[in-house]
Amino acid sequence: MKQPPFGYVIEYVPHLKKNWYVINEEECEALEDIFESITFSHSLASIAEDLNKSGFQTRSEKRFSALSVRAIVKDPFYINLIRTKKGGETAYEFSAHPCPIRTEEWVFAQVMINNIDVLKEPQIQQQLRNPHYEPCNSFFEIVGEEDNTDYYLDLYDEEPEGPLV
Repeated sequence: MKQPPFGYVIEYVPHLKKNWYVINEEECEALEDIFESITFSHSLASIAEDLNKSGFQTRSEKRFSALSVRAIVKDPFYINLIRTKKGGETAYEFSAHPCPIRTEEWVFAQVMINNIDVLKEPQIQQQLRNPHYEPCNSFFEIVGEEDNTDYYLDLYDEEPEGPLV
């Protein structure tokens, strides 16, 4: 089991009869603030500064930087995927852990930090199309100009046809 990302701890869960990812309430609140701040176009550096002022540290017990905040935002763990390396290739495995970040927030954050390429990966698209794990059951499409500079999300009540990106 990999080290838990920001917002989680690993604890024994009796009904699962194993150690599992459990939400760390204090960090979870800060995690939600990270994604909300990105929604309001706050810089990664200012978000890092806020985390440091609040006394949070990275998993390696260092101060947050813009890069460490970006790493949190990019992590597909927040949409129930654990990134692994298989045969030198990046793969994603589904994980049924609790997720405080809505899929739409995670996708929007990827657009805001210019991490749009991750949304084109087949396993990410498959997860984004899976309405069964997401309480809001909404679908969305990322629409961009040909020069890939302006993006927005279109939300749907039903799954759109074709690729999401």
